[in-house]
Amino acid sequence: MDHPTMTYTHIHVIAPAWQTIASSPKRVTSSPPPLYTRDLLLPLSTDPASRNEKKLMALSISEERSQPTARPSSPSSSSSGGTSVGGGGCLWTAVEETPVVVVGRQGCCMGHVVKRLLQGLGVNPAMWEIAEDAEEAAMRAELDKMDPLGSGGRWQATLPAVFIGGRLVGGLDHLMAAHISGALVPTLKEAGALWL
Repeated sequence: MDHPTMTYTHIHVIAPAWQTIASSPKRVTSSPPPLYTRDLLLPLSTDPASRNEKKLMALSISEERSQPTARPSSPSSSSSGGTSVGGGGCLWTAVEETPVVVVGRQGCCMGHVVKRLLQGLGVNPAMWEIAEDAEEAAMRAELDKMDPLGSGGRWQATLPAVFIGGRLVGGLDHLMAAHISGALVPTLKEAGALWL
């Protein structure tokens, strides 16, 4: 396909950013940028059926990755005195066995911020979402008892709650403070969530 060539008599040519100047400073060759879909950067030159198939495959993979590792149901007391979410103490078992666990409300943007911050550092946290108000109240009561800062009862539980290495770090504010101070990465390495 031939692209039109325009000749200008003045050197001050205002042109779109995708126009490139040829060998002569007075000649501008118009060549449009490659066309890509906005979401997957697939060349538009492929046939539409192939493009749609690739999009659906990518969406199904991203949905599988974004699903929470477990879906909490109604809280009940376990033998250790903690609240078990999903029955059988699954949450507290996950907190003890998984390097990073985030507990938050279903669809909460702050839980998403915590997840994106940790993923940006190279950590893939286990996400637990609480769907009902009764579950949230029971979870907050348990988190209030933990007092991660040792503040003697002045700490009020917030969701999302972040556990690193089996220890409650706190909410988004405590996680951001640790990140800004530079203490978050060493804590993640110590918990085994980061290797490099």
